[in-house]
Amino acid sequence: MPRALVTGGIAVALTCTACGGPSASPPPEQSATTAAGETATSAGPFAEVDPCGLLDPSAGVPGPGEREDKLGSLVCRWEVPEGGVAVNLHPDRAVEQLDLSQYQVSETTVGDRPAKLARGAEGDGTCEVLLPVSGTASAGVAAITDDMNNDTACAVAQRLAPVVAEKLPAG
Repeated sequence: MPRALVTGGIAVALTCTACGGPSASPPPEQSATTAAGETATSAGPFAEVDPCGLLDPSAGVPGPGEREDKLGSLVCRWEVPEGGVAVNLHPDRAVEQLDLSQYQVSETTVGDRPAKLARGAEGDGTCEVLLPVSGTASAGVAAITDDMNNDTACAVAQRLAPVVAEKLPAG
C-alpha cells in the first residue's frame, strides 16, 4: 500500500478515538463569527494553537504538516520514515469522553502529565498517546506505521508526545 494512502488515513483512523459509538451523536460545535463575517468552530483551549505548529523538523518530523480538521477536532498530519503521525486536538472532549472501546488502553505519563496509551488492534500498526488538557479538552499524538507493527507505532507516538505536551496550554 503506498505510504500516501496509509498516512492519509491516519487522521481519520486515529481521530476516531474521539468519535462516539454507533449510537452517539456528534459533539455540539460552538460557532463564532469572525471579523470577516465568516463562521468558525470554537477551538476552546486551543483557540491560539495550530496543531501543525506542535511538531517540526527539530522533533524529527520533516516538512510542514498538512492540516485536515475532522469531526470537530483540529488535526495535522505528517509523513515520517516509519509511516505517518498526526496531532489531534479535541477542544470539546476530555480523554475520558473519547471512545476508546476498540483500543487496548493503558495508563502512562508524559512529562508530569498523566496520559493514556491507546494501541490499535494487533497488526494494524496504530497507536496514540492521549493527553488531558482540561476537564473538557484533550490532545492526541497518533502514529501509523508502514510495517503494521503496533510496537513501532507506540514508540513513534511516545517519542513525539513530550514535544507536543510542552507546547499545549495548561489545563
